[in-house]
Amino acid sequence: MKLTKPQMILLRDLKYGPERVSMPYKPAERLIALGYVKSEKSVFGTALLYLTESGRRALTEDTSNE
Repeated sequence: MKLTKPQMILLRDLKYGPERVSMPYKPAERLIALGYVKSEKSVFGTALLYLTESGRRALTEDTSNE
């Protein structure tokens, strides 16, 4: 699956640990739908995002294609 630049940037950032984002955030929503990211709802419309194993594989596949 081809990811947009904002989706790939978010995926790469999550490689270093969880990130808090305001929801709805379209790049995050798509990554969650693809199973690359897991989210935990937080207060005030934010979510804490975590990289899943599928997301790690997608990162590996992307870097191997470069």
